[in-house]
Amino acid sequence: MFDAEAKRQDRVWVTHLSLETLAGFRETPSTRARAMGSRDESDAFAPRVTFVRTARRWEQNARRASTGAASGGGEAVGASDAGAAAAVPERRPSVDGRKTVDELEAWMRRTNLRRAPEAHYLDVETLRHLFVADRAAHAGEPADAERVPPNVFGSLFGIACSKAFGAPRLARRRGLIGVTCDARAAVPPASPGMTRRDAEALGVNGHPVDDESRRESRRAASAEARAKKALLDPARSRNAERSRAELDSGRSYSRYVTELLKLACGPELVRLRLFPDAKELTESFAANNAARSFLWSKNAAGRARVDPADAAVTCVAVGDGNTPRTAALFAFLTRWHCVAVDPEMVEWREWRKRRGVVDADDDADGDRPGVPTGAWGGVRRLRAFRKKIQEVRVECEKAVLVLVHAHVSLAECLAQVQTRSGRCSAVILPCCNWYQKLRHPEGAPPLAEYDDGSVASPQRTVRVFDDLPCGTLGGEGACHRAWASDVVCETVR
Repeated sequence: MFDAEAKRQDRVWVTHLSLETLAGFRETPSTRARAMGSRDESDAFAPRVTFVRTARRWEQNARRASTGAASGGGEAVGASDAGAAAAVPERRPSVDGRKTVDELEAWMRRTNLRRAPEAHYLDVETLRHLFVADRAAHAGEPADAERVPPNVFGSLFGIACSKAFGAPRLARRRGLIGVTCDARAAVPPASPGMTRRDAEALGVNGHPVDDESRRESRRAASAEARAKKALLDPARSRNAERSRAELDSGRSYSRYVTELLKLACGPELVRLRLFPDAKELTESFAANNAARSFLWSKNAAGRARVDPADAAVTCVAVGDGNTPRTAALFAFLTRWHCVAVDPEMVEWREWRKRRGVVDADDDADGDRPGVPTGAWGGVRRLRAFRKKIQEVRVECEKAVLVLVHAHVSLAECLAQVQTRSGRCSAVILPCCNWYQKLRHPEGAPPLAEYDDGSVASPQRTVRVFDDLPCGTLGGEGACHRAWASDVVCETVR
């Protein structure tokens, strides 16, 4: 049933996208000349995009606690600056390299550090603790091993050993070095045939332990692995396997590539270098296929949920990548206004230089009057912003959210969109640890959820929602409530 409907929609839209239609979607010298003296009627429905001053946790996203990053969670969007500052780990004290090297040389003389016999080693971590304890006893320094981090000790100890021993270089193994001293004698390493877990159970310097201690170490390691697994999202990324029925049906990953070749706008999509590989191409086309199969199809009253020819609709592509690939595809195949938001987005001028896209007609993009901020590639009704969705507000008549493998929750996206009715639609391809975060905020089931076997990725689940709550234009919608304390910056029109 689904395949038949999808094929029917493919035929309709491939036929609909004639070259004359493409000329209306893509700016050409002739259409640009005509547009200089007239205003496109669809401009009346252009969305209003504003930027906001975000909470501090978004400015320090790279310093978030590892637990929050692993689970896809974190504190509330409106977290205070004090709470965000508390999450930033305290900076370690700096280490004086020359002074530490001198102290290492003095310690090596006191402990009679020398080359070890062949195939005998000491653990570098053990040497670090011996050095810290000796320095505390002789130089009055605090006996705190954290004041000399392992990477710093390894570098400085290597310099000191090079001065003391010269050639040939000391024998080294992973985490071990071929030296011995009076405080701790070097020992042979663990047997090559022994597993890593057994080697760790033997102790730092290879001293044997009884079988019960070894079994206890294994049980502790297994318990730690189970505890880490319990912290993961139960609905996290899962690999979709191709069934025998799919293999026998002849359907393959080439379906969307074939569709690209049939489209009148296909050469333009290729020229703009929007898709880096087949994976990204099939994911964007799968999102468009889901929209035309479920959102464009007419209901019992004969009306489409979202009309592809309705210029009042705004498509918001969240996490679109370094190019607005999904938003551009919707801009070509519909008359919607399309907005792409991604913190890795590359501006059109920079993208042209990187990829060598030659187009003399676009030399003046950004300088011509009437060109909106964020215009990309000369594609009409397409705007791209190098922002996180938490930093952008979109106000429009109607909205369709498209999240293709976006690492953000659906609730955070809905908080940044305002429509006339306070409702919107969404097409989502979840991935990684975000399956649970990309569900209906009120717990309602999706309009459709299925695995698209034509996506060249093991994470090919597609979800479609047609009635999601969002902010309301002119009212205290979700957007207003979530960002009541933010300062709105200059509006971008």
